[in-house]
Amino acid sequence: MRRALAEGRPVRNISTRKYIVRKTGTSEERLALQAAGDELDRRTAGGWVADAVAEEGAGVAESTLLLVDSARIAAQVTALRVRFGKAAVRHVHLTAPEQVLQARYMARASELREFATYAEARTSPTEAAVDSLAAIADAVVDTSVFDLPSQVAYALEGWTDRTPNDERLVDVFVGAQWGSEGKGNVCSYLAREYDVLMRVGGPNAGHKVADPKYDYIQLPAAPARTRKPRF
Repeated sequence: MRRALAEGRPVRNISTRKYIVRKTGTSEERLALQAAGDELDRRTAGGWVADAVAEEGAGVAESTLLLVDSARIAAQVTALRVRFGKAAVRHVHLTAPEQVLQARYMARASELREFATYAEARTSPTEAAVDSLAAIADAVVDTSVFDLPSQVAYALEGWTDRTPNDERLVDVFVGAQWGSEGKGNVCSYLAREYDVLMRVGGPNAGHKVADPKYDYIQLPAAPARTRKPRF
């Protein structure tokens, strides 16, 4: 996604891996990096990620997007918001079902897999708890559901015009072809990203059936969801 986010906009990538190696002198082996990152978290209360952004972002144009490759604990996200202001930080949590993540990991070339199984890669308590960050994210994107352009759109939704993260928004779908445009299919596809799906107005005007003769009228109905807004 980093490459896709950089298309058409100025971006400076912030590598937490490189920062850890530079500050601690550890090797780039995964377990060593995890241990060094955990130690930095203990020493700085998670503030080292904000330090990395401040160092790498010094002197860049205000319009440049500073893209941090990873946040592993809530304290790192909090430190970023405190240092730079909540309105200037957008925390995007990418997720997918466990079986999808496992399949993706095993599909990597063998030299790119540092562990024999995905379960071994998740043995670090910090790594295993990453999914809990969804609860504090500004956007949660299921990468098993949406293609890459859609993932980028959800990640940046409300961000380019700096819409406040706590503002409640309503999206309205309006048919323009007197019915049968596929509004229901579109809404069904998008519904998983909303807390509430609501249909307004009365029942359909109805369709007349010739044989046997009767009027077919569909009553409005839609499921309600109770989940934190994802974008």
